[in-house]
Amino acid sequence: ILRDVFTMGARPVAAMNALRFGAPDHPKTRHLVAGVVSGVGGYGNSFGVPTVGGEVNFDARYNGNILVNAFAAGLAKT
Repeated sequence: ILRDVFTMGARPVAAMNALRFGAPDHPKTRHLVAGVVSGVGGYGNSFGVPTVGGEVNFDARYNGNILVNAFAAGLAKT
């Protein structure tokens, strides 16, 4: 996601995400949440771009098939 901002010649300033996980009591959910949170934090932090917001939902329809949507905003000279 940040590469898209860089490619346009802009400087990334913020990231956001929308995360969908399976039911909290599903055997894999806790492991998947930990991995995604670590990955999201590590990605933005490696470039110094803060994650300024997002949302997390848990629903059995996402058991075994999570959804991770990401957004980045940047500033460019015109």
